[in-house]
Amino acid sequence: MAETKHSSNDPHSQFKKYLDLMIEVKDRISHIETIYSGNIKTGSIKYNMELICVHIRKILEAICLGSVVMNKNEFERLQRDYISYKPNKTFFEQLEKMNPDFYPKPIIQGERDSNGSLQIFD
Repeated sequence: MAETKHSSNDPHSQFKKYLDLMIEVKDRISHIETIYSGNIKTGSIKYNMELICVHIRKILEAICLGSVVMNKNEFERLQRDYISYKPNKTFFEQLEKMNPDFYPKPIIQGERDSNGSLQIFD
């Protein structure tokens, strides 16, 4: 994937970085679908699954970085940690403090009520 360089003078630089990260997420999801459908093969189901898992990990990293992209200094520090493969649990702790709701919360789907509405529980 080509990485886009952004000028520090560009007033929309943070938005472009966020957009680049979300495009990466979309591209990686497309690659996962291609691998899963069998259109790309590594020669081994095990290695196909590993490749899918790498893409999932990179998707989660992009989502995490996207949640802090508007904080330039913190974004660059966190991005360096991931590029150098030094992520640690403090990354997620700091991320949660900065943006506690960056990941969707799971819900439990209940039964339909008498009106046909689906019951949803936190």
